Order: sequence, then C-alpha cells, then structure tokens
Amino acid sequence: MAKLVSSKHLEGVSDLTLKAPIRKGFIDAFESVSYETRLRAVMKALSKIRATAREHTRIKPFAETAEQIQSLLDFRLAIVDGEQPTLLLSATFDRPFEPYMRLIWDPLGSFLDVIFCNCEGYVLAAENSFPDYLAWVRSAQIDTDIFYAASGRSIMDVEYLAQVERRHREAREDPSAAICRFVPEDPQAAARRVRKEDPVESIKVGIEALSGLYKLADFYPADRPKGDGRFLIRATQQLLDGWARKPGDLGKDLEHALSEQLAWYRTPVEERPAPADTLAWDASRIQGGIVSGYGGGEHPVLHGALLLMRIDDPEGARQFVGSFQPNAEGGAAPADGIWTNLAFTRHGLLNIGVPEAAYARFPQEFREGMEDRAGLLGDLRQAHPRNWALPKRNWRPSANSAAAAAPVDLSEVDIVVQLRSCTPHDGYDALVPGHPLHHRIAELADAAGQSGVRLL
Repeated sequence: MAKLVSSKHLEGVSDLTLKAPIRKGFIDAFESVSYETRLRAVMKALSKIRATAREHTRIKPFAETAEQIQSLLDFRLAIVDGEQPTLLLSATFDRPFEPYMRLIWDPLGSFLDVIFCNCEGYVLAAENSFPDYLAWVRSAQIDTDIFYAASGRSIMDVEYLAQVERRHREAREDPSAAICRFVPEDPQAAARRVRKEDPVESIKVGIEALSGLYKLADFYPADRPKGDGRFLIRATQQLLDGWARKPGDLGKDLEHALSEQLAWYRTPVEERPAPADTLAWDASRIQGGIVSGYGGGEHPVLHGALLLMRIDDPEGARQFVGSFQPNAEGGAAPADGIWTNLAFTRHGLLNIGVPEAAYARFPQEFREGMEDRAGLLGDLRQAHPRNWALPKRNWRPSANSAAAAAPVDLSEVDIVVQLRSCTPHDGYDALVPGHPLHHRIAELADAAGQSGVRLL
C-alpha cells in the first residue's frame, strides 16, 4: 500500500510541509528572467511589504491575506538549492488539515498562486475546484518526522489573551467586565472600520502597498490573455479588500498621479467558475439513517443496538455482506419495525478485500482513523484514546474466561450493523430474549457465524 502522508499534530495544532520543484526555463516576459529568479524577487518583496505593515505602520487598514483565515499560526517559504531547486513551505495552524485546507484554497489561495505558479504541476487555487487543489497539496506534501508546538493555543486564544492583557494594562474600567464582553473581530471587518475612522492615513498605507505590489508587475505581465499577470492583480485586489476599486475613489489629484497603478489594479480578473452540482444522489442507493433519521411521525425510534463484528473469512464475509438488505433512505417502515444498516471500519474494508486503489479514494481522515486523529478532535487527557471505555464482549462469550473478560479492542471491529426499533418495550437490554431486537440480533449472529464473520 502507498505510504500515507499526513500532517503531524499536537494538542490540536497541526503542521503542513510541502516541497514543489521550481519550473525550468524563462518566464513569458523576459528571456533573462527565470522562474527561480522571479520567485526569489517576489518572495523578497512580499516579505518586505509584510514586515513594513507589521512593524512600521501605525494603523492597520488592510488585513493580511494570511490573517484573514484566523487559523494560521506561522509559515515559512524557502528555496532549497539543488540540481532542480525546490520551493519548501512549512506552516503551522490550529485546526485539522481538511478544514484548514479549504481556507488555504480560499481566501489564501490567491496569494499562494503568485508564488507557486513558478512551480511545476501547480494547480491554481483561484481557478480550480477544492478537490483538485487538495489533490495537488497531497501530492506535494512531505512528512514531518518531529513536530513541536509550544502550546495548543489557537489564533482566537492568542487574540483573546492579548485583549485581556491590554484591558488590564489600560485599566479604564473594571477589566473583568470588558473581558466578558470581548468578542474577536473579523480581521477584514476591523480593517474596514479603521479605514472609515482614519481615511487619510489609510490612503497613505494603501498607496504604499499598491505601489510596492505594482513594482512586481514587470515579472507578472498583464498584457496577455491568461498571462501570469492575473495572479498578481487578483492577490492585490484581495489584499486591498475593495479599496479604491472605482474611478474617482481617491480624488482627482491622486487618481491622476497614480493613473498607471490604478489602471493595473482595477483590471477585471476572471473569477473561479461556479462548481458543478456534485451533490445529486439517488435515495434508493443510500442507506437509511444517513441523510435523514429513521422512523418519525407514527413510527418513532425507541430502541437501538450496534453489532460489532470481526471478519475471520474474507470470502464468506463478502457473501454475508452481499446477502444483507439494509433499509433505503426515505423508504417505508419495515414490516417488523426494525431499521437496519451496515458500515465498515477502515480495517474492515481492507480485511474484506477492497483493492488498495479503491481504498485510497476514501477521505484521508477516514483512512487515518479517529484514534490517530484524537488530538485534532479534542480527545485529550481524560478523553484520550488510552482512557476510552471499550465495549464489553457480551454475545455468547467463549469458554476462555480471560478472552471473554477482555473488552473489544476497536481495531478488531471490521463491520458495524446498526439496528433501530420502533416497537414499544419497557426494557433496554437487547440481550434479554424478550427485547424486540433480540431475535433479529440472534439471526444476524448465526448468519454471520456461518459466513466467517464473528459477532463480538
């Protein structure tokens, strides 16, 4: 099976490391400017612009693109020299990989397009779907062998603690009351408020940012259809967040003095096409209880049971699954009042013989498993997997008392059958013969046992 590359994480803080080969040859503008030369020039300029905005500017009328996602703790970009130079990205963020990658794709994707368009095989974030972009990220991702984070604090935590410290320092009112009222402000909303409160200084900052980015336009010419210039223009428009987008916004004198820069900045850039409808589905091919709940109305669900099963014989297990008849989504209530469906664990798919190529198409978070992702899900300390209460072996235990006493290790579970009943009953224990689910459990256990599947 192909090696599964995934982000390391610690207390909910995750790492992402990418390595992308830099394109060979020259950019479509100057024969003397290679993609590596352009990349170095652009990263140096962007780093200087960011340092000025953070260390010199008195106010903050524009939110950095990286700041907008409110998840990115830090990131580094570096060119690694070699026979074919590569671009290395290392980032730390405060949430699981999948939701973070959606924020990388949009809104941070426009900024990354300016940089990574210089790399071979890069999929433009601003012009492609999220699945396509995610596939490229996975193909360029490399494992981090050791990952350390000073704490599990999120960006929101850091902002909250900064506000707590500021309110205590200012002491203009009871700080505890101000802290209780504090809600972190959206970075873009905060920037718009600053621009409204201090328009003169905001214009100065905006002109400086626009002029600095426009100096890079020679490396990203905008005079060609589908040329690289659209990457820089799109990123600039996003960074300046609608500022001075219409003729006349800056007044006659500034409009005249900056006519060249503003004409470039206001160039229309094609947006990402609307995604195709990928959510169409056939209810007859979806098990009940997934899209909508079981029962309801005249047939409310009153009882339920999970059957945890282990595969001993893959061929027999395939026959057992093939004969299984789960209830379809939106179907009529079963005659016996018992809704049934079936699910596989990641181990179960492999143990029943699903080909590796098909297994690899499942979401990576499923293939990694909840136990390995516990830190990302908030299962820490008392909720850590080592402290999970494991299910008891409660179906016809073997004569081996030690085996019967041991709980079910979750890695043993290959198949989960879910039963739901709308038949009234006073008891709750499905092991009791009089329970409305007991007879069905016994039937499934016998059928599974004859097919090489064991009910644990």
